[in-house]
Amino acid sequence: NLNTIMQIEMRLVGQPQSLVAPSRRFVRKGTVQKVSTKGQLLPRKLFLFNDSFLLVQKKGKKYNWKAFGLLCYTWLKPSPDVERFPNSFQLVTPHQTLLINTRLLDEMEFWILDFTNAMINAFQIVPTIGEKRDQAKFSKTKFLKTIEIDRVELPDYILRELDDSESAPSLQSSSSSSSSSSSSSSSSSSSIEVAP
Repeated sequence: NLNTIMQIEMRLVGQPQSLVAPSRRFVRKGTVQKVSTKGQLLPRKLFLFNDSFLLVQKKGKKYNWKAFGLLCYTWLKPSPDVERFPNSFQLVTPHQTLLINTRLLDEMEFWILDFTNAMINAFQIVPTIGEKRDQAKFSKTKFLKTIEIDRVELPDYILRELDDSESAPSLQSSSSSSSSSSSSSSSSSSSIEVAP
């Protein structure tokens, strides 16, 4: 896995920082389109890691660095223009908002699911950030609601996988679960602010 990341970095051009990190793991890559401010579809390569994502422009055998974001500080949001770009979603970072388009609906659905899984794992690595998004319980179904993706629009096989993970461990340790059981019900009823 580390070799995969090193091979990607060797092909990068114009990167402001090293892509290699001790705990970073490669998850997947794919060809997508970035929607420009003028509505143009720009071909891009999207790399997803367990803690971050990287968007590049392929030039021959090289990758031009275009965008990078840590998942702990990235928000996943639905497309603001589903009529023109029905297979798209937004990646919102503190520095920019990227509208990512895919050719097929299935591709978008799998990207959303993979980003959701990676974000949950990233919050477990850095629990203080995850707790800011949900102090009570951090499940995939609750997370899907907080990132403003409509569950009704997702296919049944993804909904089943999300529902099956309702029993996923909380960010809070099991040792403190008994002492906080009385307060979790009150905190779970409050709305969680996800995007600024």
